[in-house]
Amino acid sequence: QLTRTGGYKLEEAEILYLVGVAYQAKSNYAKAMEYYQSSSDLSKKINNKAGVGKCLNRISQLNDVHGEYEKAMENCLKALSILENSNDKRALGSTYNTLAILHYILKDTSRAMENARRALQFNESLNDGILTAVSHEHLGIIYISKKDYKKALFHIKKSLELRQPENDKLGIAGSYGNLAVIYRSTGSYVEALKYYNAS
Repeated sequence: QLTRTGGYKLEEAEILYLVGVAYQAKSNYAKAMEYYQSSSDLSKKINNKAGVGKCLNRISQLNDVHGEYEKAMENCLKALSILENSNDKRALGSTYNTLAILHYILKDTSRAMENARRALQFNESLNDGILTAVSHEHLGIIYISKKDYKKALFHIKKSLELRQPENDKLGIAGSYGNLAVIYRSTGSYVEALKYYNAS
């Protein structure tokens, strides 16, 4: 309300974006999409390209949730082209993560691996614990699909190490679930059961 009455368009666009993030975290994807779209529209009006880019990245993630993979890739690549020419490094790091997992979903394992490694290197340079944890998680998932369980275990454990101090409960649950998959796949059923229960 304050941004609207005061005419603070940049701040209004940011708040709309953050409300979208909150709805996405609560799995209310229709509301999240509505707020990302509003934020993007306002960012376009005021020529805030980074704002448009980070909304496109989030919209791409929602497309992914709905199984609209081609649309997800299209929006992710648009976000990437905008954010690579902006100063919003965190949004760029998040978009690298999105691109890696989209390639994995589309069964392009080599490009998924290439982008996951790039995302990890970039996010480590930002010193961002959660983004780096996501990059490790993606690499772990890719290594699980390649049946390279030693490397998968390394990356999932790294992800867990980074998530725990942040109290990222949803992320921790995901990491426990992936550890369970690794232990089940290697015949360590007691460990697998422990991590399924923890997840």
